[in-house]
Amino acid sequence: MLGSGADELRQLGEVRRLLPNLTQSEERAWRKLFAAANVSAIDATYFVDQLIVDGQTARAHVVSDLSVTKDGKTDSKQRTEAVVLSCVLILVFNYFLGSVLP
Repeated sequence: MLGSGADELRQLGEVRRLLPNLTQSEERAWRKLFAAANVSAIDATYFVDQLIVDGQTARAHVVSDLSVTKDGKTDSKQRTEAVVLSCVLILVFNYFLGSVLP
């Protein structure tokens, strides 16, 4: 079991921070995953595969890799989502990519 009580809420808070539009159904699935006694590890990686900046609008393709080790077996899933970035995130991406918005 990965966590219980306060630990599960903290883990769910981290998921919500990354996925702010989490549905109730998705939240239940994450809660169930965090509480499962036979889950020994969860590894989630997110990265920006493509970033398109057009003026003050930015779109990105975000790839997620989720690996769950359950009963000693690891199952991995990859998913790509198109997202629209907020102005703050656009500035952060531009800072790290070495470009500046007008």
